[in-house]
Amino acid sequence: SDYLDGEKIRPMEDLTVSPTEKTVILAADDAWYLSGGLLVAKDGGDTYVTDTDGGMYAIYSIDMKNSGYYRLSPVYAVLDASSGGAMLEIDIELDGKHIANYRPGGNTGGWTNWKTVSPATVWLPKGSHKMRFVWGSSANLKNIIIEPADPNT
Repeated sequence: SDYLDGEKIRPMEDLTVSPTEKTVILAADDAWYLSGGLLVAKDGGDTYVTDTDGGMYAIYSIDMKNSGYYRLSPVYAVLDASSGGAMLEIDIELDGKHIANYRPGGNTGGWTNWKTVSPATVWLPKGSHKMRFVWGSSANLKNIIIEPADPNT
């Protein structure tokens, strides 16, 4: 089964992150684990994680082929605060250690009006890892883009 106590869990298989090309992680389809309460919805042919709230999280099992600096960019959507939405607040952990956070402010104008956050540059070591995205507010997540980065930029 894909669910354990109502929570989505996938068989243990790592997503390979290329050391030379952009890797797009599908927030809903590629999640190894979604905490209770998170839902998967569709926007056209794309799926995304929705019904998020502070403290909820998604875990992605990744295989880094090379150590190096990478840019992480979530693709998200948030409705305006007057309609119950907020701004994006996501913290990212790698193997239990905080590596990045996103607080871009504002909204995207709708729950499926997608915006890519300016990337955070982080060091990711070679090997198999658990990357955890922890929501601090209500925001939909469609993709996570991981690209090799020049540490001097």
